[in-house]
Amino acid sequence: MVISGEDGIARFEHIETGRGEVRAELPRMRPRQPRGWTEVAEVVDIPSSGEVKARLVMPVSGELRGRVRAGGAALPDARIRLAVREGKDLIRPETTSTTLRAIADSNGEFALRGIPTGTYEVTVNHRTRAMATVFTHRVGSEPEELLIDLADAAVSGRLVYRGSGEPVAGAMVRVLGPSELHRAWVGQRTLRAERDGSMDARDDWLEPGSLRSGADGTFAFGGLTVGVPVRLEISGSLILFKRVNLQPFEAGDVREQVVIEVDAAASLTVVAGSSSGSGRRGRRGGQYGIRLRGLDEGGGVRSSKVVSRLRWPSHRFSSLAPGRYRVETVDLRAEGTPAVESRELTLEAGERASITMPTL
Repeated sequence: MVISGEDGIARFEHIETGRGEVRAELPRMRPRQPRGWTEVAEVVDIPSSGEVKARLVMPVSGELRGRVRAGGAALPDARIRLAVREGKDLIRPETTSTTLRAIADSNGEFALRGIPTGTYEVTVNHRTRAMATVFTHRVGSEPEELLIDLADAAVSGRLVYRGSGEPVAGAMVRVLGPSELHRAWVGQRTLRAERDGSMDARDDWLEPGSLRSGADGTFAFGGLTVGVPVRLEISGSLILFKRVNLQPFEAGDVREQVVIEVDAAASLTVVAGSSSGSGRRGRRGGQYGIRLRGLDEGGGVRSSKVVSRLRWPSHRFSSLAPGRYRVETVDLRAEGTPAVESRELTLEAGERASITMPTL
């Protein structure tokens, strides 16, 4: 396989004599190719010497050049990606594609060539921005230049425990937008290698829209996308998961000292009590699993979680609401997954508990 140059020519050398098929492919997409994208092919007879030419006429394609700016200044290293939306399906280019992905140079400029004409969802990411900017753009058959001017908005705040007001340190805070495309996810090292001839290990799949709260419970995000709903998700092993919806931001909007109250939770580590013998073999062979049941005041079941495959000698349940629980070792091979042993315990807010199950 070879990639055609800017003149559209692709050259194969040292090809075996005989009949062969030359095929030109459009950019590879996942999970499938968009409707209407077709490949072209031609059968040729390859001589023992000399050369043979094949002329492949591709569907109409376009060229998209552009510049990315933030606050009026060029934004080097911005990631630009084109995706196709068909109904509820989002069709994205493969990670190695250089046709529908690009990295802006030191002047914030980029170029995409050989793009099948059509309407695309354009996503712009950068390591300094907590959200991706997303917009729809139609690529025609004529070359064009696109100016992408990213507006700035920011939010900062503090996580505290409900009731006590104490800071929540080390909690995971994540910024989300109205669609998965708004998630900031910066990588594409293969494109950097092709552009610069080098690999930058420091730029390996960054997620600038995700961080842990500081020792005083504070967090701060810049580069929020304006004009769309923004949601914060807060999680941690000793707090209950929480979502907070923020009103859409305007350009230059800076919201400070947003105080978010969260509820304390507990964690429970279930340890396999047998390091050898039938119990250990049963765990490794997939015979036994763990079922954690949350109990109400009358002893009834209010929640249930099952871990069917134990990869390690222990398993931790995080973000559990305080209260009474029953831990069961279950036989996964028996009908109805009956419990072969069980133990009950009460978890308090902020507690890191551990329990050993001998049969595991």
